[in-house]
Amino acid sequence: MFHLLESFGSILVYALLISAAPTATMVLTNSTFLSSGEYSAAPFKPDSSNILVAEIWTQPNMRGVTGLINVNVLPTTCLTLNAPFTDNVMSIRVFSGFDCLFYINAQCQGPTFMVVSNSVVSDLTSTSFQGTIVSFSCFID
Repeated sequence: MFHLLESFGSILVYALLISAAPTATMVLTNSTFLSSGEYSAAPFKPDSSNILVAEIWTQPNMRGVTGLINVNVLPTTCLTLNAPFTDNVMSIRVFSGFDCLFYINAQCQGPTFMVVSNSVVSDLTSTSFQGTIVSFSCFID
Protein backbone atom coordinates (compact mmCIF):
# COMPACT_ATOMS: atom_id res chain seq x y z
CA MET A 1 0.00 0.00 0.00
CA PHE A 2 1.28 3.47 -0.91
CA HIS A 3 1.24 6.16 1.75
CA LEU A 4 1.24 9.85 0.82
CA LEU A 5 4.31 11.46 2.40
CA GLU A 6 4.23 15.02 1.10
CA SER A 7 2.69 17.22 -1.55
CA PHE A 8 4.69 19.86 -3.43
CA GLY A 9 2.09 21.63 -5.59
CA SER A 10 1.26 19.14 -8.33
CA ILE A 11 3.97 16.71 -7.19
CA LEU A 12 2.87 13.97 -4.83
CA VAL A 13 5.42 11.88 -2.99
CA TYR A 14 4.42 8.41 -1.86
CA ALA A 15 6.30 5.71 0.01
CA LEU A 16 5.91 1.97 -0.25
CA LEU A 17 7.55 -0.20 2.40
CA ILE A 18 8.37 -3.71 1.28
CA SER A 19 9.67 -6.26 3.76
CA ALA A 20 11.72 -9.18 2.51
CA ALA A 21 13.05 -10.51 5.80
CA PRO A 22 13.23 -9.26 9.38
CA THR A 23 16.68 -7.81 8.66
CA ALA A 24 16.07 -6.10 5.30
CA THR A 25 13.57 -3.58 4.06
CA MET A 26 13.29 -1.46 0.98
CA VAL A 27 11.54 1.87 0.72
CA LEU A 28 10.41 2.98 -2.70
CA THR A 29 9.67 6.66 -2.92
CA ASN A 30 7.36 7.27 -5.81
CA SER A 31 6.93 10.68 -7.48
CA THR A 32 4.46 11.68 -10.18
CA PHE A 33 5.08 13.83 -13.26
CA LEU A 34 3.82 17.33 -13.87
CA SER A 35 1.02 17.62 -16.43
CA SER A 36 3.58 18.84 -19.00
CA GLY A 37 5.34 15.47 -18.79
CA GLU A 38 8.44 16.99 -17.24
CA TYR A 39 9.69 15.33 -14.09
CA SER A 40 10.26 17.44 -11.03
CA ALA A 41 12.08 15.65 -8.24
CA ALA A 42 10.83 16.28 -4.74
CA PRO A 43 13.60 16.42 -2.16
CA PHE A 44 14.31 13.09 -0.52
CA LYS A 45 16.51 12.88 2.54
CA PRO A 46 17.04 9.30 3.73
CA ASP A 47 17.62 8.99 7.44
CA SER A 48 20.74 7.32 8.76
CA SER A 49 19.08 3.88 8.70
CA ASN A 50 18.38 4.00 4.95
CA ILE A 51 20.94 3.88 2.14
CA LEU A 52 19.95 5.15 -1.32
CA VAL A 53 21.29 2.59 -3.81
CA ALA A 54 19.26 2.86 -7.01
CA GLU A 55 16.44 4.49 -8.91
CA ILE A 56 14.00 2.78 -11.31
CA TRP A 57 11.45 4.04 -13.84
CA THR A 58 8.43 2.52 -15.58
CA GLN A 59 9.29 4.03 -18.97
CA PRO A 60 12.45 4.22 -21.10
CA ASN A 61 14.77 7.23 -20.84
CA MET A 62 14.05 7.74 -17.16
CA ARG A 63 10.40 8.70 -17.55
CA GLY A 64 7.16 7.44 -16.06
CA VAL A 65 6.77 6.58 -12.41
CA THR A 66 10.08 6.61 -10.57
CA GLY A 67 11.08 4.73 -7.45
CA LEU A 68 14.07 5.45 -5.23
CA ILE A 69 15.40 2.22 -3.75
CA ASN A 70 16.58 2.70 -0.19
CA VAL A 71 17.79 -0.22 1.89
CA ASN A 72 18.80 -0.52 5.50
CA VAL A 73 21.09 -3.56 5.11
CA LEU A 74 23.84 -4.23 2.57
CA PRO A 75 24.17 -6.64 1.03
CA THR A 76 20.41 -6.96 0.79
CA THR A 77 18.50 -10.16 0.92
CA CYS A 78 16.36 -10.75 -2.14
CA LEU A 79 13.71 -8.02 -2.42
CA THR A 80 10.57 -8.16 -4.56
CA LEU A 81 9.15 -5.15 -6.37
CA ASN A 82 5.47 -4.30 -5.93
CA ALA A 83 3.14 -2.39 -8.26
CA PRO A 84 3.62 -0.29 -10.24
CA PHE A 85 7.17 -1.62 -10.72
CA THR A 86 6.69 -5.42 -10.92
CA ASP A 87 7.27 -6.46 -14.55
CA ASN A 88 7.30 -2.77 -15.44
CA VAL A 89 10.88 -1.46 -15.01
CA MET A 90 12.21 0.16 -18.18
CA SER A 91 15.11 2.34 -16.89
CA ILE A 92 17.56 1.84 -14.02
CA ARG A 93 20.21 3.95 -12.30
CA VAL A 94 22.53 2.48 -9.66
CA PHE A 95 24.37 5.04 -7.56
CA SER A 96 28.10 5.16 -6.91
CA GLY A 97 29.41 2.56 -4.49
CA PHE A 98 26.77 -0.12 -5.16
CA ASP A 99 26.00 -2.90 -7.65
CA CYS A 100 22.55 -4.44 -8.11
CA LEU A 101 21.35 -7.69 -9.64
CA PHE A 102 17.85 -7.66 -11.15
CA TYR A 103 15.89 -10.89 -11.77
CA ILE A 104 12.89 -11.77 -13.92
CA ASN A 105 11.42 -14.09 -11.26
CA ALA A 106 10.47 -13.70 -7.61
CA GLN A 107 12.96 -14.78 -4.93
CA CYS A 108 15.89 -13.70 -7.13
CA GLN A 109 15.49 -16.64 -9.48
CA GLY A 110 15.96 -16.89 -13.23
CA PRO A 111 18.05 -14.80 -15.60
CA THR A 112 20.01 -11.95 -14.01
CA PHE A 113 20.71 -8.42 -15.21
CA MET A 114 23.51 -6.60 -13.38
CA VAL A 115 23.81 -2.83 -13.15
CA VAL A 116 27.14 -1.71 -11.72
CA SER A 117 28.13 1.27 -9.61
CA ASN A 118 27.41 4.73 -11.02
CA SER A 119 25.67 3.35 -14.14
CA VAL A 120 22.45 4.17 -15.98
CA VAL A 121 20.50 1.81 -18.22
CA SER A 122 18.19 4.28 -19.90
CA ASP A 123 16.22 1.87 -22.07
CA LEU A 124 15.60 -1.84 -21.51
CA THR A 125 13.39 -2.02 -24.63
CA SER A 126 15.95 -3.85 -26.76
CA THR A 127 16.87 -6.37 -24.05
CA SER A 128 15.29 -9.56 -22.80
CA PHE A 129 14.68 -7.74 -19.49
CA GLN A 130 12.17 -5.30 -21.00
CA GLY A 131 9.28 -5.14 -18.53
CA THR A 132 10.23 -8.42 -16.84
CA ILE A 133 12.06 -7.45 -13.62
CA VAL A 134 10.40 -8.78 -10.47
CA SER A 135 13.10 -8.97 -7.78
CA PHE A 136 16.60 -7.71 -7.03
CA SER A 137 19.48 -7.61 -4.58
CA CYS A 138 22.13 -4.92 -4.09
CA PHE A 139 25.56 -4.92 -2.50
CA ILE A 140 28.59 -2.69 -2.00
CA ASP A 141 30.82 -2.75 -5.11
